[in-house]
Amino acid sequence: MASIEKDTVQKRELRYASSAEDLKRAQELVERTTGAEDYGTHRAVDGRVLMVFFTDLEPDDIMACAQLSQLWLAPGETPLVLFSTDLRNKDQGNIFANKLTMARLALGPVEFCVFKSGQQHMRLDAAIRRVAQFPGDTIRFYIMAPGRGFLAEFLNGVKERCEWPPRQAWHVSMYSGSFNVRGMSKKDLQSLQQLTIASGTPLVDVSRFVFFGRDQALPCTKNLEGFVPSDFGENVRQAAPLLAAVMELFNEEFNGRLIHPDHTKLFRPGQPLNRQEEERFARIRLRFDQNDCAAIREYARGLFEDAQLFSKVADYKCGTVRALAHGSINSPLCDQLLFLHEWLTKERPWWLCLQEGRWSIDKDNGFSCVTQGDEGGPRAVQPVLQDPAQEDRLAEMAGAMEKYFIKHLASHDTSRTVHSSSPNMAVSSM
Repeated sequence: MASIEKDTVQKRELRYASSAEDLKRAQELVERTTGAEDYGTHRAVDGRVLMVFFTDLEPDDIMACAQLSQLWLAPGETPLVLFSTDLRNKDQGNIFANKLTMARLALGPVEFCVFKSGQQHMRLDAAIRRVAQFPGDTIRFYIMAPGRGFLAEFLNGVKERCEWPPRQAWHVSMYSGSFNVRGMSKKDLQSLQQLTIASGTPLVDVSRFVFFGRDQALPCTKNLEGFVPSDFGENVRQAAPLLAAVMELFNEEFNGRLIHPDHTKLFRPGQPLNRQEEERFARIRLRFDQNDCAAIREYARGLFEDAQLFSKVADYKCGTVRALAHGSINSPLCDQLLFLHEWLTKERPWWLCLQEGRWSIDKDNGFSCVTQGDEGGPRAVQPVLQDPAQEDRLAEMAGAMEKYFIKHLASHDTSRTVHSSSPNMAVSSM
């Protein structure tokens, strides 16, 4: 893989280039996914390691689950996926069904538990029972999503059913991005700290800012688009064309919602539009239609091509506007850093240094930290790249991400994850 250029993070564009036929099949598949499917009827297969993913099933989560499963599980072993939903906000419309569809196509046979606020959770008791009865010696627990109170429900259930302290060695890793941290309830954090203390193993706290060397981070580490090999999208499409098409549909709808013309955080705070800008934006917003991918792209293009308006778009939404305007995919790296940390620990440990100490969290500001000393929260480590400016190392890490994702897709037949004989069963129960 060629070296990653420091100033070209936005020049590289990620595309899956799905055919019209695949996009049509993907749309039909998503529309038939109701969320009422029983995702646990297949027989869960355990080995020495049980992998448990607490996730909101966004693309970076799904890729990380696939990569980590490929790294640690033997063929046929089944991970447990705990889906933390937000049906009132982020998972509205087709997003919920889209996430479930992406996950089944990418991950193959898994056991699901679906958390729904204000509703009965799907298969929570079965998930707790599986952990309680797990005969192996190691549980790898990955937190990739806001707890939303669901994390505490699961961990408290495990504590009630299992030996405590647990018989198995628990290895707990968390992606501590601000969105995840702010979404943790007090009970979530208490349960997580209790588990970490009982396990006797330090919590691994991974954040993009720290991992890539804070102020030394290269621009290419900001998102998936700038980090992965230039042919990543094409390779995914060739390995799993239906998955690539579903991921395209997700990108259009999910990111379209992020830059909706009525979104209160579309523009930077303290920089109101002047009258001329308001008039131009009023014309541009007429192009937007949440149910029309082409209309979303036209709206984004109008916003991007108006230099004055685009200069006032919130910084963290600029990449989304730019990608939609260009018809490319804008997706974070985020949770895939959990995989990179473990791959590096296994294959290139000398590329990492670990900051050890006590874990603390500022929930209001969305930050966590590890401070030296014997007082404070549970023991924790934060991994940091030894030399974050070494582009050849970044390129090798990006190559490992792609290799393990594609290899996992090849380990199960994605064509058989579609079950078309039933109108309500978009994804098979394997």
